[in-house]
Amino acid sequence: MEVIKIGVRYDNEYIKRPLAVGEYTPEMLVELDTCSENPLSFVKHVVIVHPDKGKIPFNPYPFQMEVLKTIINNRFVIILCARQAGKCVQGGSLIRIRNKKTGQIEDITIEDFFLQIKK
Repeated sequence: MEVIKIGVRYDNEYIKRPLAVGEYTPEMLVELDTCSENPLSFVKHVVIVHPDKGKIPFNPYPFQMEVLKTIINNRFVIILCARQAGKCVQGGSLIRIRNKKTGQIEDITIEDFFLQIKK
């Protein structure tokens, strides 16, 4: 009988399979102990797996570090945070919009767009 895994892709060499066995050096075990005591030291080991670029180091934004510190320092934390709320967009990021009146397409910063719709 063949086992079929639905919705799981393992064709990426950077993603470990469940229950995969790894080898650890003594230095890696010391670093693991350090990370278990201070979760903020673990952040330097986090990578994002990009489909085209491979492994990319994770460089958290200041608000992300603030959230991590809050979670570490407080026992009960509730975070209401939508995925696409613009929290990770900087004010200088360019977006493309279409003017509803003229139909003209223009590139403006997200900050300028926010100020326009706030009026």
